[in-house]
Amino acid sequence: MEDLLKTKTIREVLLHLNDEEVLARDHQIYLKMCKIGHGEEYLGINWLKGWYERNLIIFANLSRIVTSKQDRVLVIYGSGHIPLLHQFTRDSGEFEIESLKSYLM
Repeated sequence: MEDLLKTKTIREVLLHLNDEEVLARDHQIYLKMCKIGHGEEYLGINWLKGWYERNLIIFANLSRIVTSKQDRVLVIYGSGHIPLLHQFTRDSGEFEIESLKSYLM
C-alpha cells in the first residue's frame, strides 16, 4: 500500500483496490485460512466465522436503513469487506450495486 501511495494518485489507488481481480485475489487469502488448524481444531474457520459475522452485521445494518428502491447509499469499507458485501447485497435481490469505477473514470 505504501508503494502504491508513493507512485499513484488517490484515484488510481482506489481503482486498483477495487479492481475485480485484486479483490478476488485478496479474498482468496481469507478462504485459504480455512486450512489453518489440525485435526478437529479449525483455528482458521473459527476466526473466519467472526469475519463473516462482522460482514453480515454490516449487511443487516445496511438493509435496515435502505427502505425503498429509490434510496441511494454510499458504503465505504475496506477492500477486504467488498467481496462479501457484494455477495450479500447481490444475492439478497434488494440492492442495485453501482461500480466505483463509474464515478472515478
